[in-house]
Amino acid sequence: MLIQYKKDYEKIAMGLLSYLPDFKNIENLKEEITLNQDENDFILYLYRNSQNNMVGVIGTQVSNQFVIIRYLSLAPGFREISYERKI
Repeated sequence: MLIQYKKDYEKIAMGLLSYLPDFKNIENLKEEITLNQDENDFILYLYRNSQNNMVGVIGTQVSNQFVIIRYLSLAPGFREISYERKI
């Protein structure tokens, strides 16, 4: 199940984003979280599995004509095709 990001999930989202090479630097990571809060067309979602654990994050950008998936990050123990298809 996808859950839209909110401030309560900041540490979880930052932890999941830190698995991506672009967000190894803490400043880039903080900037990405701020981008989510400031811009209406960028939406961050967290993925919750059937055991209610948040195991993934997906960043989207929405426009009038399309939706772009900017990135998808899953926790290392959940990097299987079945999870990627569910998201």
